[in-house]
Amino acid sequence: MACRRMKAVQKWAVNRWKEDLRLKLTCRSAWWSCIKQQQGFSPDDCTPPLNKPDGSAATSSREKADLLASLFSEKMRVHDPDRSAPSLPLVTHSKLSSFVITEAEVRQHLNKVDVHKAIGPDKRSASDLLLHLTTIWHQALDTRKDTIVVALDIAGAFDSVWHKGLASKMKSFGIDGNLLMLLEDYSKKGH
Repeated sequence: MACRRMKAVQKWAVNRWKEDLRLKLTCRSAWWSCIKQQQGFSPDDCTPPLNKPDGSAATSSREKADLLASLFSEKMRVHDPDRSAPSLPLVTHSKLSSFVITEAEVRQHLNKVDVHKAIGPDKRSASDLLLHLTTIWHQALDTRKDTIVVALDIAGAFDSVWHKGLASKMKSFGIDGNLLMLLEDYSKKGH
C-alpha cells in the first residue's frame, strides 16, 4: 500500500511540475529561462557561489558539489587516531564494570522481535517513513512551496569515530572494567 501511495504521489508531483512549467511558459519574461532550464542550460544561481579554501569561488554545480563533498569527507575523517585521549571529569561516581546476560534472556528478547519491522521504540518500517516523508513533500508542493530534499548516506560512520576519545568519554560516565575492555576491543576490530 505504501508503495502504491508513493507512486501516486510521484505521479502527482510530475503532473504538478508540468502544470507549473506550463504556467511559467505563458509568462513572456520567464519563457526563455524555462526553455534554457529544460535544455539543461540553467544558470547555477540556486545555490550561491561558495568560497573555496584558496579564496576563489565555486560557481558551477559541479564545483559546488566537489567542494561540499570535500568538506564533508574532511569532517568524517579521524585525524591522528592514535593520539592520547583527554582525561575527562567524571560525570558520575557510580561504576558499571560488568553485567550478566543469560542465553535465556537473549532468546526471550529475540522472540519478541518482529522481523518484518525496524527495531526501535515506534516500530516503523522504512516504507512507513517513506510514506510519511512523501506526504510532507506532497503537502509542501500542494501549497506551492519550494521543496528541496537532501539525502546523506553516511557510509563508514563508525570509522569516523575517534575510538580513544570515545573510550575516555565512556570512562567519564562510569563504564569501567571488563565492560569497557569489551567495548574498546570491539572498536579496535571495527577500526
